[in-house]
Amino acid sequence: MAGLGPEHVAASWDTTGPAVGARFTGTNRMGTFEWQVPCVVTACEPPHHLEWTVGDAPGQSFTWSYTLTCRADGGTDVVQRFRHGPGFRYLRQSVDRAPNEAASIVEGRCAMLRRSMTETLAAAARVLDASD
Repeated sequence: MAGLGPEHVAASWDTTGPAVGARFTGTNRMGTFEWQVPCVVTACEPPHHLEWTVGDAPGQSFTWSYTLTCRADGGTDVVQRFRHGPGFRYLRQSVDRAPNEAASIVEGRCAMLRRSMTETLAAAARVLDASD
């Protein structure tokens, strides 16, 4: 899914993957700011489910997952999930700097994630439709 959304632009395996415990490095970009994050696969049931953390458990910053379910009509439902924490990251730093604005800071990031996830899934659908 790297490169299909507005923020996650690249990924490369650090170990053989995908498998539980496999590691990869994700590259993200917002505007001109680019950063890399270490990721660890925490669940892997090919071809239906993949989950990974950003950072090492138990202090990981985020958990991402994709679950694919075959439909009776031959299509596939794709569910992308994101969970913050429990580790310390930029969202918490922003809230700590402006605690009176915590609700709007969190809602802003949630809205950004929803847009990014929607764009990523739409781009994946276009790629898959073009390959038919």
